[in-house]
Amino acid sequence: MQKAFDEDKLYKKMDVSFAQDFERLTNEVLINYQKRNIGLLDFLDFYDSYKQNTVQMNNTIFNRVSAFEDLNFYTGSNFFN
Repeated sequence: MQKAFDEDKLYKKMDVSFAQDFERLTNEVLINYQKRNIGLLDFLDFYDSYKQNTVQMNNTIFNRVSAFEDLNFYTGSNFFN
């Protein structure tokens, strides 16, 4: 039960506008790469950072949902939907 609340607390600490801002930044980096304002190494470095952050964000969301599902399973009830 504590794991579910810890994961929920971590999820709630995430900035709600992060995903939207990060998507806009990604589009701008792609446009600048296409215009040749940045080089391939800079683009690949940004892409690697983008990938790491996206995976971390998705893992946080998955861990939260998984903890709540485990809690529902072990208690045999639907505390969380």
